[in-house]
Formats: sequence, structure tokens, C-alpha cells
Amino acid sequence: MTWLFYALLAPFCWTIVAYLDKILVTKFNKELGLNSLVVISGLSATLGLPFLLFFADPFDVEFKNAILLILFGMISIFQLIPYFKSLSYGETSILIVMTQSLPIYSFFLAYIFLGETLSPRQIFGGIIILIGTLSFAIDFRERSFRAPIKGVLLMLFATFLAAAHTTAFKYVALEEDLWKTTFWEYIGYLIFALGVLFISRETREKVFSFSSSSDRNLIGINIFNEVVNLVAWLTFHAAALAAPLSIAWLINGTHPVFMFIAGILLTTFLPRLISERIDKGTLLHKSFFIVVILVGFVILNPGSI
Repeated sequence: MTWLFYALLAPFCWTIVAYLDKILVTKFNKELGLNSLVVISGLSATLGLPFLLFFADPFDVEFKNAILLILFGMISIFQLIPYFKSLSYGETSILIVMTQSLPIYSFFLAYIFLGETLSPRQIFGGIIILIGTLSFAIDFRERSFRAPIKGVLLMLFATFLAAAHTTAFKYVALEEDLWKTTFWEYIGYLIFALGVLFISRETREKVFSFSSSSDRNLIGINIFNEVVNLVAWLTFHAAALAAPLSIAWLINGTHPVFMFIAGILLTTFLPRLISERIDKGTLLHKSFFIVVILVGFVILNPGSI
């Protein structure tokens, strides 16, 4: 079952991306600033453009589709601003679980713009996921959020932007293939990054002043991170083509599980890089609501059980 391997590889890769993003924000945000970090991430992603040229002719695409993809590519890279800012507020494993609200946003956006309808089962499953996602970040003993509310709201906003981007991507992908849509999306990344460099002198000076060892580490981490992110997207789409889309989304719902395990391992063996709460009460709390989220995914995806 090769498709199952691909379906599991995607959330595994996104777990690596999430913790590398946390390291980037923790180690380099004060030195470079958020705008510079986003620009470097955007420019690193566009290094994949020559690779995409081997798989399709990106210029064999309708003009309106190319413009739409560029626009939402720019939105996708802008989404990194609230995303990175959110990661600076608390535990990665808690904040990243907020992204499990993405299917809820996607269902409503698809209903409005793509004409897709929601069944009572899908609505109920979405509510379960939302309850599990928000409860994951709440400390019921202290009646407060385990992560600052500002970090939670920023991650939810970043997730909404990601859902808008995914909806537009699907709209165009119905007419064009994966490689063409990805190419023009990356052009949007490039335009946004160059635009910020042109507008902000401070950002331009910081980006062009890379000369120390730490700067080279930043570039290396970004390039590796974007490669892993690209692999995640491609493997997810491969799984979705080989199996029912509902099954692919269901398996992608295991992302919080990977985040949970990675948080424990990194805190135990690499506490200087990542440090999260792993006391018995916290682990039981996270475990319970991960199960709630997975139950929501099962309900949300018709035919998955």
C-alpha cells in the first residue's frame, strides 16, 4: 500500500517543518526581525522553480489561472507572518494543533466559492475537531490557555489564510495539473519576497548582510525546510490521487500525533533547542484531546470508517 506510506509521510514531514520553524523563530527572529525571516523563507522556497520546470510546461496555462495562483502564492507567503509570530508565543505542539481547524475553514470556503455542500455529518465532525483543537490549548486546572491567547489567535488566522490558499489551489488544479499550479504559486512567493525587499530598506539591509556563520546556518535551515515542505505537499497529493481524498485527509489528521511524539523526544534529548511541558498531567491532557481530534476527522470524512 504505497499510497498509505505517502499519506503518513506528509504529516511526518510537516512535523519536521514545524519544529524547524520554531528553531528559526527562536534563534534568528531577534537578530533579523520577522520581515527578514519571511523574505528569506520565500526566497528559499523559490529555489525549487528550476526543479518544477522538468515536470511540466508552466507557460501552458490560462492567464487568469496564472494570475490567481500568483496572488494566492503571495497570500501564502504572507501567512508566514502570523504563523512565525504565533510560534514565538508558546509550545509548538500546542500551537500547531490549531492548524487542524484548516478543514473547517476549507469546507466553508469551498461551499461559498466552489459550490461544495456540507452534510450534517461533516458539520458535526467539524465541531468535534474545533472543540478538540481549542481544548488542546486550554489548561482546565488553571482555567487558562496553555499558550498565550494571542499566539492561538495568530495561528488560527494563519490557518484561515492557508485554507483560502488551498481553496484557490484546488479551483485552479481542477483545470491545470499539480506541477503548473505549484510553479505559479512559487512565482507569487518570489514576487512577495522581492516586493518586501524593495519597500523596506531595513529588511533589505538585513537580508543582504549575511556574512556570519549563523547567517549561513539560517539559509541552510531554510532551504532544507522548504525541501521537506515540498516533499510533504507532493506526497500528500500522490496519496490523494491513489486513494479516496477523504482517506488521505483522515490520515493527515495524524499530524498532532507526530507533533506530540516529536515534542516529547526533542524536549528529552535536545532541550536546548526545544523545551515543552512533559509532566504527567500535560501528557494525559494532550493525549485525550488528540483522540478527540482524530474522532472528529473520522466523522468528518464520509466512508473513512
